[in-house]
Amino acid sequence: MPRLNEPTPETGRAQVAPMKIAIFARRTGSLTRSPEPQCDRFRTAALDRGHEVRDADVGAFIRGDVDVVVGGAILIGGVRVDDVDAVILGPLPGPAARTTPPGLEVSAEAHALLTTQQYERHVLAWSIVGELEARGIPVLSSPSKARPLDFKPAQLLALARAGLPVPRTRITRGLGVSDDVDWLQKPIAGGPVVTLGTTAMPAIQQPRMRGCDLRAVVVGDEVVAVARFPGDDDVVDLRQRPAFVDGSACWEREDNERVAVLARAAAQVCCCDFAAVDLKMGRRQSDHLTILEVNRTPVVIDIEDDLGAPITQRFLDLVEERAR
Repeated sequence: MPRLNEPTPETGRAQVAPMKIAIFARRTGSLTRSPEPQCDRFRTAALDRGHEVRDADVGAFIRGDVDVVVGGAILIGGVRVDDVDAVILGPLPGPAARTTPPGLEVSAEAHALLTTQQYERHVLAWSIVGELEARGIPVLSSPSKARPLDFKPAQLLALARAGLPVPRTRITRGLGVSDDVDWLQKPIAGGPVVTLGTTAMPAIQQPRMRGCDLRAVVVGDEVVAVARFPGDDDVVDLRQRPAFVDGSACWEREDNERVAVLARAAAQVCCCDFAAVDLKMGRRQSDHLTILEVNRTPVVIDIEDDLGAPITQRFLDLVEERAR
């Protein structure tokens, strides 16, 4: 294991012996999906610090290029990952496949096969990550603690139980809600907002939140950046705002200690070592803050670049600390 020495005059941080870091991310792109930009930035920074990076290509689960010896070596795409000092997780295969992209029609039998194959990739990927953690390898963020809070209902319930401000929420079929409230309906497992009452399935129902969009980046116990996206409108998802899509506006620094306090607490509730906490600030009351979501594998290179925040360096500091 790497040992901590005295801080160097050049960097002001402790010099750490080279270590082996496995990064689970897409290394092979496609027409619709490219390698992970956030993990690419972590990878570059780790190499710059002299560490050995093991690229665990998540695409290997799709190709079937995975070899697990129970009680022994684990190889993903020919890369061994069970003898490393730390693991950084990007998005892993989800439980459900997008089996009918535009322009493609499949039979019921093919659809069932694709669905089964995707679920098996999902089970295998998370089983491997859980095994690495069980063997004592630090995984950021811990799958045994953080992953259950990826489920939106579980996250909302946990945040509310901790006394943190979340939107007024009801999970139901859409019956008995007030007509004088502009309700939104969100799928339980994530996805686009749909019109209230258009599904017979239970859904997450919340009033439309109006105000400016805030995002706080938390690394370990430190809030490294708090950013505000300029202006506000009634678009539900920040990513749908024209200024965000075309890049005509940049994140701005937000000096609000209460945002930092709430973001740190939310990341702790969700057991995240690295998180982006999305909040709304009320139009009339700047102290009226609501936590919308805690993201465990966020892409925040835009905030890092716009604000000049040392997100990547703080994260690598944390990886080195955990690996010790």
